[in-house]
Amino acid sequence: MRSRNDPPARVRAVVESHGGRYLGVGGQVNVAEGEPMLTYPVLIKFPDLAAAHG
Repeated sequence: MRSRNDPPARVRAVVESHGGRYLGVGGQVNVAEGEPMLTYPVLIKFPDLAAAHG
């Protein structure tokens, strides 16, 4: 069974094909105020906005 901390290969392939790389996957979310909006955080870095938009 695949870990939640390992995005599926097809998703990883799309992110990497646009120059993206994972900086953080999963982890605890601490909400200081209001209701949490994220259920599973993923932080991806792209070289620029154009690459992120594909």
